Order: sequence, then structure tokens, then C-alpha cells
Amino acid sequence: MTISKILSHKNDDIYFSWFVVCCGCVGAINLAKLAPSMGRLIDYFQISLSTSGLLGGIFSILMILTGLVGGIIITTYGPRLAMLYGLLISFFGCVIPILNQSIVGLMLGRALEGYGFLLINLSAPVLLTLHTNIKIRGKVMGIWGSFMPAGNAVIILVAPLIYLFADWNVLWQLSGLYTLFILALAFKVIPPDPQYLKR
Repeated sequence: MTISKILSHKNDDIYFSWFVVCCGCVGAINLAKLAPSMGRLIDYFQISLSTSGLLGGIFSILMILTGLVGGIIITTYGPRLAMLYGLLISFFGCVIPILNQSIVGLMLGRALEGYGFLLINLSAPVLLTLHTNIKIRGKVMGIWGSFMPAGNAVIILVAPLIYLFADWNVLWQLSGLYTLFILALAFKVIPPDPQYLKR
């Protein structure tokens, strides 16, 4: 039995729900990794406090300005493709600041991470609604609600350890690798959208 059959089978809704939480953790980790990294980013890029504030707020700005676009993408292409796009965009958001270590690259990376976060969070509840049993819907949505505290906990535990021996780019590299790993699994694990969504 393949991993997609294992995790998408109707009797394994809880496992599928936890995988969707892992997808949500991509966005949560990308959002949370800025706070413990801000001091190092200010020193590395020589940015002002006002610029650092914009760096932190660009996530929210992007979600406000592009929320409607995200909804249109889900309606047009389906939640599975929206989730895959969200993970892919988040991956590029992690990679660009590493390849282009400038304030422009950092801002662009945060913007992409913000939009990826939006697509992941819009598509995840739809996927859970489509591919889990309605009888355990409350439990499934309760599991999904753990993605933000889980992602924050990972950063709280991991970032201080990384900064004992490395700089900010290592944290970005690790978050990029995690995003790529989840993206590869998502292709196999997330079932195709029902046909009626594609009409």
C-alpha cells in the first residue's frame, strides 16, 4: 500500500489531518522565525528599526492585500493545487534571501513566505472538509488548530540552538529543507480534488 493510500484512506482521517498540520507548520515556522532572528538580521543587513518593523509587518500586509486572490485560486484550481502552490511559493521565499543576501532579497523572501502562508491556510480547511469523515469533523478541525502553536514551539526550541553556532541563513536553509520535504510528500499524500470542483 502506498503512502497516499495509507494517509488518504477514509479510516485514516486523523493521520491525514496531522499531515495537513505539518503543511500548516511550514507557514507558522516561516512566520515565527523572524522574531528570534531580528537582532542578527539588523546587524547583518545594517537595517533601521523602521525597516525591521516593515520586515515583520509585510507578512500581514500581504495577507490583507491578496486574500481575495487566494480565494480565487482555490475556487479556480482547487484546494490541492492551491496547497502545492503555497508550499512551493514558501520554499522560494526561504531560498531567495539565501541566494540574494540583501535587504531587497530579504523583503522579497518575506513577501513570498507571506503569500505562501495565505494559500496554505486558505486551502487546508477545505482539504480537511473534502477528505475527512464528517462524523469526526470537530476533532479534525481541532487538530488543524494546533499548527500555529506547533510551528511557534519548533522555532522557540530550535532557533536558540542554531544561533549558538550559526547565523540566520542556517535557520532559513533548514526551514527551506523542511518546506521542500513537505512539498514532496504533499504530491503523494493529498488526494485529487473531487471532479465537481473542477467544473
